[in-house]
Amino acid sequence: MITFSLEFLGSQYPGSIQHDFPFLLNESVPVMYLDDKTFDRISEMCTSLEREYNGESSFKKRIVANQLVTFLFLTKELLLSHKAIISVENRPAEIVKLFQTALNKNVLDIVKGNATHILNVQEYADELSMHPNYLSNVVKSETGKTVKDWIDERIISEAKSLLNNTDKSVAQIAYSLTFDDTSNFSRFFKKKTGLTPAKYRQS
Repeated sequence: MITFSLEFLGSQYPGSIQHDFPFLLNESVPVMYLDDKTFDRISEMCTSLEREYNGESSFKKRIVANQLVTFLFLTKELLLSHKAIISVENRPAEIVKLFQTALNKNVLDIVKGNATHILNVQEYADELSMHPNYLSNVVKSETGKTVKDWIDERIISEAKSLLNNTDKSVAQIAYSLTFDDTSNFSRFFKKKTGLTPAKYRQS
C-alpha cells in the first residue's frame, strides 16, 4: 500500500493534481486484475519508490515525488484501458462525490479566470438541486467535515500549490483566489496553517 498526502504531491508537482489525477478525489476506485507483465512493471516501480524513500539522497523528496507521478499516470492509463467505472454504493456517497467534483471545478475555474467567486453552501446546493441543509448534513455525516471545511481546505491546497510552484507574489495569489486584499488572505492562510504565506513559501 502506498499512502501520501495531496499536500506533499502538490508541493513537488507543478501540474494540476485535480485535472491530471481526478481518481485521487473519489471515495473509492475499482479493483483491477492485471496481467503478469503489467504487474511486474508496477512491482518494480513500487520497489524503486520504497528504495528511494528509505534512501539518504538530499533530493529524496523530489525523486520520490517524480516516481510517484509516474506511478499515478500509469494508474490513470490502466483505469482508462480497463474501462473501469468508479461506482458509488449509496446516494450519500454519490452526493459527496458530486459536491467534491463541483468544488474542484469551481476552484480550477477561479484559478483560470473563468469564475469570479468561490461558491458557498447555498450555491453548491442549488447546483446539485437539493436543500443546503441536506447537502451539509450528508457531507458532514459521510466525511466528518463540513462543506465549509472542504471549501477552506481546497482553497488552502491551491494556495500552497501556487506558493510552491509559481513565482506569483502573495498579493497576486490572493487576488487570483478572489480575496479582496492581501491581508485577508494572509489571515485566512495563517489561521489554517499556522504560517503566513510568506513564511510558508520560505519553509
